[in-house]
Amino acid sequence: MFSDAPGLCTVVQHEIHLTDDFKPRQMRAYRVTELLKAEIEKQIAKLLELDFIEETDSPMTSGVVCVTKPDKSIRLCCDYRHLNKYTIADSTPMKLLSECVYIKLHKLSLYQFAMLNQDFGNC
Repeated sequence: MFSDAPGLCTVVQHEIHLTDDFKPRQMRAYRVTELLKAEIEKQIAKLLELDFIEETDSPMTSGVVCVTKPDKSIRLCCDYRHLNKYTIADSTPMKLLSECVYIKLHKLSLYQFAMLNQDFGNC
């Protein structure tokens, strides 16, 4: 049921709605050290391999910022400030994960719940 490998959600397609006055802009890449360049290239290669990202010829580019995580590894973050200025906010808030899990568990039959509980016990 669960995996250590990251995956993609294919249940819904995410859309970003933009104002009419949006104009794509190519942002310059931020300066990074040679050590960080190697880490960025490694992480981008991994994201491409996992099909989390894909190459594009879009007129829009955003810079990448490297952030050090508590375990000293590097997290890649995209600077979407330009895009965010023109994004139309979605007035429908996302459901809390706890609500989604509760609804799913509430709909389970007693047998299904017992089987699920047994599966978790084997982890």
